[in-house]
Amino acid sequence: MHQKKRRKNHPISFRSLSERYLNCKSY
Repeated sequence: MHQKKRRKNHPISFRSLSERYLNCKSY
């Protein structure tokens, strides 16, 4: 169960990084 939550957290972190990168490029 703990591992499943970590796996789900991984994609969220990746999405946040992608969005931040896009925001930086937009600026």
